[in-house]
Amino acid sequence: MSPNDEVIAYIDGSYNDKLKIFSYAAIIFIGEEKYTHSAAENNPDVISMRNVAGELKAAMYAMQFTKRQGKKSLKLYYDYTGIEMWAKAKWKTKNPYTKAYAAYARKMAESINIEYIKVKSHSGNMFNDEVDLLAKKAIEDSQLNNIVNV
Repeated sequence: MSPNDEVIAYIDGSYNDKLKIFSYAAIIFIGEEKYTHSAAENNPDVISMRNVAGELKAAMYAMQFTKRQGKKSLKLYYDYTGIEMWAKAKWKTKNPYTKAYAAYARKMAESINIEYIKVKSHSGNMFNDEVDLLAKKAIEDSQLNNIVNV
């Protein structure tokens, strides 16, 4: 497999309790190309999951990106254990969002080889630290956008 056939993604989620907003971010590589994505939401259906909502959303984003690019392999670097455990049915899904995530991950695994790679958070891994900052910045940016829109 050539480097351009494989997608490498670092993902993270964040949460701001004061603002009641969660966010997610992804840094994605295909060969030498680097893509970044981040967004913030306050979806009342999942806000109680705090940063976990963002972690799951980031994983689904990376899977969707891989599929849209027509790639067959994804190395998914994550720091929240549930990303892999729910996808591989090693943890029970107890709410509609974790059930939806698990079903989505398994469906994507039918056409994409997903390798889950656990990274310790805040441990000096350059891209894990960068994606963490991107997720936090998405919350800040969402507040700036809301202020501008008022």
